[in-house]
Amino acid sequence: MHAIDRSIRVRPCAILAAILLFTTCGCGAQSGNSARSSKVTFDKVICRTLLFSPDGNHLIVGGSPKFVRSFEAELWNAETGTKLASIQHLGCERSQFSPGGELLVTGGFLGEITFWNANTGEKLKSVSGHRLPIRAISFSPDGKTIATAAEDGLAKLWSVESFSEIGALKAHSDSVSSLAYSSDSQLLATSSADKTVRLWSTTTMQQIGDPINQEWPVWFLAISTDGKSLVTAGSECGKEVGLKLWDIATRTVRKSFPGYDSAVFAPDGEMCAVTTTTNATVVLLDSVTGEEKSRINGNQATHYTLGYSPKIAFSRDGRTLAIGVQGVRLVDVESGSSRRLPIWTNDWIDSIAYSPDGTKLAVSPNVGKPGVVDLASGNQLFDLGSRKASSLAFSPDNARITTSQYAGVDFGTIAPF
Repeated sequence: MHAIDRSIRVRPCAILAAILLFTTCGCGAQSGNSARSSKVTFDKVICRTLLFSPDGNHLIVGGSPKFVRSFEAELWNAETGTKLASIQHLGCERSQFSPGGELLVTGGFLGEITFWNANTGEKLKSVSGHRLPIRAISFSPDGKTIATAAEDGLAKLWSVESFSEIGALKAHSDSVSSLAYSSDSQLLATSSADKTVRLWSTTTMQQIGDPINQEWPVWFLAISTDGKSLVTAGSECGKEVGLKLWDIATRTVRKSFPGYDSAVFAPDGEMCAVTTTTNATVVLLDSVTGEEKSRINGNQATHYTLGYSPKIAFSRDGRTLAIGVQGVRLVDVESGSSRRLPIWTNDWIDSIAYSPDGTKLAVSPNVGKPGVVDLASGNQLFDLGSRKASSLAFSPDNARITTSQYAGVDFGTIAPF
């Protein structure tokens, strides 16, 4: 897991918004040019899912009618911008593509698990997986198993080949909130409202060692790519949010961050960035030793709004950390030196995303137009429409980018190029 956005920040999905799909091909466009798009209506939903398949060929856009606990997703061909199928799953709030992009799994409010053909939208199988709502779904990196977690206190493993249950992981005494596989698929970590994190062998289905105990319910976790480090985030009513960086082998805390609410691992797992809403500070850490490498203070902004959390993202090679506070700052991970992009200098940043090849950065400011920047020159290649985007995502092949934009509560659009 590279990021805990995979960042560790638990927030409800925003109300719908317009969802736009743009091409990023031919990015030699002059600064200020708008990306080309055409619109297709996706009506009357509260947006809960905007997800590219790993191969970049498909896009799931989904949500539910206002005040109705059903899931009305649509499967789109991301290349042609054509709708392939409607996917309906009562009470669904969780969905995940397989690593190869050929399978889609959804988890329901009633505890059921449904398997779909991601190329056609055909329902393959639906099973009663849990007694209470599904809270997390995760494919193993090798694509052979699926882990689900639910409010019934159970985590379960499922066979991708047969869609059948392999076994249940029984230990938590309260709702299981989050799942994380190690990169070799041999280890599964689960977190719970019972204030513990537990590690499991995916081959023996047995718990490994004693539970990792916390002072608060654990709502999210992530394992570094190298499998050596674990980050947990949790909070309790009346207590502040807190992050902890753990050594998995020794079960010891390398570093604690009271009041910090978000964290992202570098792709190689060696570095970790954590943020706080208290003063918009970003701390860059060696995730193996817990040593602080650099600290970027949000108070460098000309003014600061309490409760604003910096937006952070590592480049694919892990050498650069992009930080969005008031404007965008690019930090060299090795030296700690940084430079500011020459645009959006006075705008608070709502979201940022690196292109998979690391050459471009998509930025959505709170007030100005969102756009895509060439990182080598710092110049804006084109803008992404007139409204601010609440979320941004590049397709894995670098060819397209999606944005979800606030446009009201009763309608939305998908705009394939």
